[in-house]
Amino acid sequence: MLSSIGKKLLLFVGLPAFTAALLGVGAFWRRADRVVKQATRDNAAALADFVANSFTVIDRGPDSGTDRYAAHRAVTTALR
Repeated sequence: MLSSIGKKLLLFVGLPAFTAALLGVGAFWRRADRVVKQATRDNAAALADFVANSFTVIDRGPDSGTDRYAAHRAVTTALR
């Protein structure tokens, strides 16, 4: 069946090498995919935190000292 050296090399060296390379690429792909997903989650959480801390509905300026729940000027203008 395997009479030539080329076929023997292909079967006993090439095929295992190809299989190992394919498994290695799959493992690296999974690792990279997980890292990208985690980085995306971290960036989304950081952006949500930035938006939550930067844009508030309640005015915390010096004029709002009397009423603790005074609406922000932009919110008051938008709702009128």
